[in-house]
Formats: sequence, C-alpha cells, structure tokens
Amino acid sequence: MMLRIGWVTPFNNRTGVGTFSKSVTDAIPAKHAGRQIDLTIIAPVVEGLYPTHHRFVDIASATSDSKFYSMFDVLIYNIGNNEEHHKALFDVLQNYPGIIICHDYVYQHFLAKIVLDGSSAFADLVALFARYGEPESMRRIRQSNITQTKGLHYAIWDSDLCGLDPMGAPLFQLGSALIVHSAYAEAYASPRFDGPVLQLGMPWDQRPTAARGVEPVGTQSRQTLVSFGHVQSTKCIDDILLAISSQKVLRDEITYVVAGFSGATAYVDHLKNIVREHNLERCVRFALDLSQDELEILCAQADAFINLRFPNTEGSSVSLIEQLITAKPVIVFNTGCYAEIPHDAVIKVATPRNIDAIADAILRLRHDRTGLAAMGQRGRSYAMRSSCRSYVGELLDFIIRHEALLRRRGNAHATCLIDVESLGGVEDEADEHWAETLSTARTTFDLLNQGRFALDPTLIADIGPNRIVDYAQSAILRQGMNMRLTQALQDYFRDQPDLYRASKVLQAAYEFGTQRNVEEAEYLPDVIPHGDLNFWRILAVLDSDMLASVAHGSFFGSLPAPPTDNTALQNLDDSFIRRLRLSEALESRPSEDLRANPADLISVIRWLRRRDLSDNRMVLQPVRVGQTISTGSPEHQRFVRVFGFFGTSKEHPWSGPEPGSIYVVPAPGARKVILYGELLHSGVSIKVSLATEMGLDCTSKNYCRDNGSIEIDLPDSSAATSGSPLCLILESQGCRSPASFGNSSDPRPLGFLMRQVAIQ
Repeated sequence: MMLRIGWVTPFNNRTGVGTFSKSVTDAIPAKHAGRQIDLTIIAPVVEGLYPTHHRFVDIASATSDSKFYSMFDVLIYNIGNNEEHHKALFDVLQNYPGIIICHDYVYQHFLAKIVLDGSSAFADLVALFARYGEPESMRRIRQSNITQTKGLHYAIWDSDLCGLDPMGAPLFQLGSALIVHSAYAEAYASPRFDGPVLQLGMPWDQRPTAARGVEPVGTQSRQTLVSFGHVQSTKCIDDILLAISSQKVLRDEITYVVAGFSGATAYVDHLKNIVREHNLERCVRFALDLSQDELEILCAQADAFINLRFPNTEGSSVSLIEQLITAKPVIVFNTGCYAEIPHDAVIKVATPRNIDAIADAILRLRHDRTGLAAMGQRGRSYAMRSSCRSYVGELLDFIIRHEALLRRRGNAHATCLIDVESLGGVEDEADEHWAETLSTARTTFDLLNQGRFALDPTLIADIGPNRIVDYAQSAILRQGMNMRLTQALQDYFRDQPDLYRASKVLQAAYEFGTQRNVEEAEYLPDVIPHGDLNFWRILAVLDSDMLASVAHGSFFGSLPAPPTDNTALQNLDDSFIRRLRLSEALESRPSEDLRANPADLISVIRWLRRRDLSDNRMVLQPVRVGQTISTGSPEHQRFVRVFGFFGTSKEHPWSGPEPGSIYVVPAPGARKVILYGELLHSGVSIKVSLATEMGLDCTSKNYCRDNGSIEIDLPDSSAATSGSPLCLILESQGCRSPASFGNSSDPRPLGFLMRQVAIQ
C-alpha cells in the first residue's frame, strides 16, 4: 500500500529549514516497512532553490484551500519563526491539518508580522498573549507600550522576555501531530497540544561538507574563535566583544571572527562601534555573507566556537550541531536546548548576559589543551547521535504508527464542518478537544488577518474579571502604563455583569472619540452608559477632547461646536477648566435635542464641575497669612498657578470670556483669598467659584466693580486648608476686544487683569 506524503517547506539555501528539508528528503527511501513511499515537495519557487529527485510542486500553483492537498495521505509542514519563508506554508496549514515539524521554540516574530499586516496597531498581539500566553503575559506587553503610537516602547518579540511567551501554541493547534527537536521544546509543546508529539534529534549531516577539515585544537599562533549564523542581538555578540575587551590576555592572544548573514544592519553597526570604542581591531574580524565553502575553510581554521543565545528562540540549534561535529570546544549558555548537552561536552556559561562569566569561559580555552580536545570529541559524539537517515526512519515509523489518527484528522480541512463524529468516530480520546482547539486556532487567525481579533467575544469572555483591566487598557484603549487609567478601569469593570458588552462600549467610545465621525454620532446615544460616572472617568484620563466628543455624541447624537477662539483653546492646559467648559457647553444645548435621560446629563455635568483628587498633580508652596504674591514675579510659579488667561508669558495678562483658573494653597488659619487687579472695561462682570477636592462651591459670587479687589471667603472646612491646591474659577462676562473699541486690531476680549494674590 502506497503512502503519499506532501512535504510542505521552504526549499532554498537562504534558510536553515530549507537546507534541512533538502537533506532529509534526499534520505527518504522509496520503501519503508513494506510500504511504498511517494513524496511530493511543495515549496515556494525562489532564488537559491535546491534540486531534488522527488516530485516538486510550486506552492503558488495551487490556492491554500485547493483540493490538491486532499490527494495526500499526510502533509508534513516545516514551520519556522520567519514570515518571509513560511507565510505561504502557513496559509495551507490553516486549511489542511498535518504533521508540524517545529523548528523554533519562539514564534512571536512570525505572529507579530501577521498582526502588523492586519493594521490593528498591535491590539491583536495583546489578544494573542491573552489567549495563548502565560498569566502575566498581558502585564508584560502592556509595559512594553507596543500599542501606543507615541512615547517609548519596545518590540517584546525582540526583548529578553520573548522566551517566557513562545506563542507557538496557536500554530501547533492547527496541526494533527508534532515533531520537536529537543526536550526543551517538547516540554512547552506537549501540554498545549492534544495529539502525538515525537522528539527527534537534529541530524548532523544536513550539509554534506559540514564534517570536513577537522583539525587539532591550537594550531594557530593566536587562538581563533568563531561565531556564525544570522548576526542578530540574540547571539549576544556585543557581550562577547565586551568580555574580550575586559581581559588584556584575550585581546593579545585570540582572534574572534563574527561570520554569518548580516541582515540586522543596525546591530552590525553597533558591534563595529564597540570594536572601535574598545580598540579591538587587532583581535576582532567580521566575515559576513560568506559562501558555504568559505565558511568551511573558516571552521577548519577555528580553535573553538562561541554559540551564545539569549533569549533562546530555537527548538534546537543546527549551528551548534555543525560546530560540535568539528570536535572543537564550543561555548554556550546553560539555557534552553543548549542546557540538554552534557556538561562535559561543551563549556557552559552559567549566567546569561554576564560579561565576567563569558570572559571566564573564554579564558578556559587557554588551559588544558588535552582536556579540551577530549571535550571536543565528546561533543562530536553527542552531535552525531542522529543522521538524516535515522531521522527519516523514526519519522516514517511515527507516521505509520499513527496513520489512522493522521488520516482522520487530515479530513478536518477548512472546507468541511469540524465534527469529530464525521471523522470516523472518536477513536482517540484527544480528538474531541483537538477539534475544539483547531476551530479556535482557525478563528483566531481568520480574525488576525482581518485585524479584528482583539474584540473576539469568546476571547473576552475567557479572559475573565481578573485580567480584563489589563486587556482593556492595552488592546481596546491601546494605552501603555498609566496608573490613573488602570484605577478608572478597575472601577468601571468591578460590577459589570457582561464583560464583552462593557468592552464593546469602551471600544465604540474610543473609536468615536479618536475619529469623530459625524455619521457615527447619530448612533452613539444608543450605546453609551450615560449615567455610569466610572465610564466618563476613563475618558477623562484618556483625553479631554475625546471626553468632549463622546459626551456630546452620546447625549445629543452630534459633535460639539468648534471653539470660537482656537488660540485660547490651544493655550489651555488645565484639565479641570476643560471639564468646566464641557459642562457649560452641554448645559447650553437645547433640551429638545437631548437623546438621553435628563437626570443622567445633570449627573455628568455635576461630575464635570468637581475637581477630583486625581487632578491634583501640581506642587505649590503654601501662601502664609498676610503674604502677597505678584503675578509674573520670580516667586509666582512657586506659590500660584494660573490657567486659561490670555497670553503665553508668565504674566498671564487678563482673563477672557472663557473660564480661567487660579491655583493656590492657603496656609492654616487663612480666611480669605484676595485677587488684586482691575476690570479692563466697564461692561465686564466676573463670576468666581471655589473648587476643592469635595467639589464645586455653589455659593459663587458676581463682581461688577470697575476696579479694586475681589475677595473670596474660604469655607469653614479643613478642605480649604488641607495643603492641597484650591481652585478659583473666574468666568468673565460682557467682555469686548480692543478691536471692537477701535483702539487696535487685537480681537481678544478683555476681562479681568490680575496683578496680585494675597491671603488674609
């Protein structure tokens, strides 16, 4: 009976997976265990394509959901953490389950590229961490600020944290069985996959010339140490350079060669800068983009190799195997798949990213040459446990042993309903749960490709109340670390019976407040929880303009009127005054336009006029009784802050018709705050209100004097002298501009000119 295998893979010399597939498929026999083997290689046709004696099909010649893939008894996917080489393979995997050969341990880079193409501003990446990551995943990604367009952020997939969340689970769960290349990778994959998992050693003979030129250690006048592979930050080459620079004997007695592909240009430039800064030109050499033959010559000249990886993103290391079979010492970190190598077969650095520990490991190469040679032989023996031929034999045995399961699961292609019963009955206990995770993984990637995974209702329901705040902050509101926002979200979600609906409300408000779409305003009153002050507090933390837009949209179904004085609006930077402006704008709208409960509008207006404790972010020194502060004086900023007055200098010449505020901290025992100044023309009247942390004082007073002072009695309350700033709100009415008087072309309305603030 014939076994038809479709080998879906990169098949070119620019990727290690392609070289692996070339060598392993060349070793697949025509018959195995009495079965005829018919192999078809399905790969993208690109530059550097390897020749093969098997049937070859260009993956672009059939769509990813083509019935062509149903011709095979089993499909084998060779999946790595690289979108460039593996995207086309992955598209097929989403439609047809098969055996996945997992070449990497971390798959964050691959997934991040899908998210980036989906244009979700990385909110979908947060969703991936929420569904497939560890309990602390969302907290870590929120701290990265990756969903923010401004401020400091870092790509978590390139950070030292990526090994804590490999994110291979959603890819694995699209398959029918898994092949891994280390116990390290198996320990991650097995608990996250319902099906057979086979651990195979990485073949040592993937490159036909890899074992040539084995020479004794120590044949050069200076010891030659080599690192090769893709030159990127996870190789810790910068740490190696610093370790060499820290020891004079290393600078004098070794030559360190950095070889490999130089795709990460910025990192290579960083390395060259380190070489120049530490005068390492004599002992460090770059040999980039070598041919295979040139690399073989370099390896023959080497006395030892350095192969450090942190974080460790690989399921196994082909470069390590190639170095070990030369029978020369190799320096590695004792982490990941490298930790599985016997301690007497390599030199292990116990602590990653430790410059002194790396230097000590390199210094070991100067002593006990006989012992190092014996270590090299033990490393070679370890590396040669598995060849392409033995690898193929174990793989084919695995396929035949699980053939019924693989055929059954292979029938669950995306063009049919995933139903365990339709797969021939539950012959394997894991089938039912496997079908569920397969369906979830497919849905995940469908939504990722559309850029809308972050609002998957099933996902949000699964997150639960303990993690919803972190999720909403980063994935829905796309904000980084902001403790005020975190607290507001905690209050909002605390008693929500429906987390998905509450999240959708936030998302609708955020999108409307960001885009300010006139047509969407019409529907906003039917969505927003008008009377939930916790909801409005979230918007207040996010952005004053967003708060205003959503408030007008949700209560009146339209956008706020544009400000009549853009200059004043741009100069205003006090959030409380902005809220006061918003409360007045909402109050002045015609009542017949109201699209919500009037009581809710009154409640929000009252809240807008309250100065919350969270608004108090300024530090002012108390003004003692009897002290007078002149506006614009050197001590002005220490004792008094003024917002909303015209002018950009510290003098703040006068208030206008828009509200202005004065912040001051009266010393204990104070009874009055006196504002000395003058009204700039006779038609002006001034209304003054006092706001404390308890709210707005409703006993406001109107002042209509042409000149003189304005006296504000402090309430008989500890809130007035508690050490927190009091806010005096001045609203000028009847203001006219110099232009209206014919005195000049200045259009700014004249109000109250304040000269001094005194405490009595």
